[in-house]
Amino acid sequence: MTRTRLIRPLAVAAVVTAGLALAIAPSTAHDPAGTVNDPHLEKFTSAPANGDATALIGYADVAGGDAPGSPAPKALRIETNANVAEPYSYAGAAIRKSGMEGKALGDVNRISFKTKGYSGAGAPRLSMTLSNGTTVYLSSYYCSTDLAPTAWHKATFTASYAADPTCTIYTPTTGYTSDADSSAWDKLVAGEGPGVEIRQIELVQDEGPGIVWVDDVRLDGLVFAGPTMWKHNH
Repeated sequence: MTRTRLIRPLAVAAVVTAGLALAIAPSTAHDPAGTVNDPHLEKFTSAPANGDATALIGYADVAGGDAPGSPAPKALRIETNANVAEPYSYAGAAIRKSGMEGKALGDVNRISFKTKGYSGAGAPRLSMTLSNGTTVYLSSYYCSTDLAPTAWHKATFTASYAADPTCTIYTPTTGYTSDADSSAWDKLVAGEGPGVEIRQIELVQDEGPGIVWVDDVRLDGLVFAGPTMWKHNH
């Protein structure tokens, strides 16, 4: 996995900058729902430059194999800085019908996804909008464990301290880091309020240049993997 902090070297500054990019992305470049071959994803990308795409997102076979434990073939391939005419680019997808809309933070049991390839200080990430107006940045870089011997990594934001003792979840104003007494997610819940609700979740990649694969997104009882899979686990 390629990791870099060169674009945004300060952690909190990184997510704040990333948040500003996210605030622009959905309103300027949405494609019709389903253009990533899944009715539960609404793709967005930065605008073309000189008639060519600046970022790419779509399902594809993964060189070296799918993420360990993924229940379906193929994964989302996201490429940024695909066009030298526009050095800044972004791509991602709003996750529709995720089952998390309206759910209180205190009722969330699991949020995780797997990545392979590029990993920067602020992305790839899940950007989660809350009912109190806060945006939470669930960046794979800060909550990542290796899935050796593969090149895949897993980010579990609800992990216990024992499972990931360095996990940190950011908002524009603070960071919640796990410690021996509490997980990063539990600290987020305490800091924002257990009754605060999730309004929207978006998958965002706005760093680069590079290619990242995203697979096996799990939002409580829902599993998202491959072009057409979206199911309840009971």
